[in-house]
Amino acid sequence: MKKGLKLFYGTSIFSTICLIIMGLFLFFESESTIEMISYILGGFIIALGIAAFIRYFRYKEEDRTFRFDIVYGIISSLAGIILICNPHALASIIPLILGIWITISSALKIQMALQLKSYGHSTWIGTLVIGCLALLCGIILIFNPFKGAVIITKVIGIFLIIYAILDLVSGFMVNRVVKKHEESNEIVLIKKKKK
Repeated sequence: MKKGLKLFYGTSIFSTICLIIMGLFLFFESESTIEMISYILGGFIIALGIAAFIRYFRYKEEDRTFRFDIVYGIISSLAGIILICNPHALASIIPLILGIWITISSALKIQMALQLKSYGHSTWIGTLVIGCLALLCGIILIFNPFKGAVIITKVIGIFLIIYAILDLVSGFMVNRVVKKHEESNEIVLIKKKKK
C-alpha cells in the first residue's frame, strides 16, 4: 500500500505541474500553443510514417507479403502533413483527448478514495469529492459545447488549471495518509522491539 500511495503522490505532483503550465499556455497563448502542438505532433506522425517505409524496405521480398508498413506509412505521413498544413484542426481534437485522459485519471482517484475508505482513513471523503469534481471537468471537456479554436483552448486551459489544483490537493491529502501510515508502522515496530 505504502509504495502504491507514494507512486500516486509522485505522479500526481508531476502531472499537476505539467497541466498548470499547459493550462496557462492554452489560456494566454491559445493560437500559438495550438500551432506549436500541431507542428510538433505533425512532425512526429510524419517521422512514424517514414520509419514505417524504412521498416518495409528493410525486410526481404518474401517477408513483405503480409506487411502493411507502406499503408501505415502513407496514412501517417498524410495525417502529419494535414496537421502541419491545418494546425487549427487540432483544436477540435484536444478537448476529446484531454477529456478522456482527465476522466480516466479521475476514475483512478475515485478508486483510490474507495481504497482509503476500506483502510479506515478519514481523508477518503475529500479524495472522493475531488475525484468527482475532476471527473465532471473531464466529461465537460469531452462534450464541449463551445465552438471556435481560441475559445475552446481558453476553456481547456481553465479546466486544466482547475483539474491541476484539484489534483494537487488530492496529492497532498494522500501524502498525509502515507506519512500517518508510516508513523503508525514505526510505533508498532518500536513496541515489538521493546517486548
